[in-house]
Amino acid sequence: MQTCETCRFLEPDKMQTCETCRFLEPDNRPDYAGCGTCRRFPPIVVETVAFDGSGGLLVAQHRPWMNKGEWCGEYQEQNND
Repeated sequence: MQTCETCRFLEPDKMQTCETCRFLEPDNRPDYAGCGTCRRFPPIVVETVAFDGSGGLLVAQHRPWMNKGEWCGEYQEQNND
C-alpha cells in the first residue's frame, strides 16, 4: 500500500510533469521554455458570436496550455528514440 511517505507527488525530483510528457508540444519562444500545448486529447471547438455586430459566428479550437511543472493522470514518458 502506498502512503504519503512513499508518494511520488511529494518528491519533486520524481514527479512526472508536463515538461517530460510525450503529449506536450513545446512552445519554442525563449521565455516559454518547458511550456506548451497538451495534445493528449482532441482540441475543444469553441463557437462564439462575432463582436462586430454582424451576427456572424466565429469558430476556434483550443488545447490546454501547460506549464512545465504541472502534471495530470495521463502522463506518458517521451520516446527519444
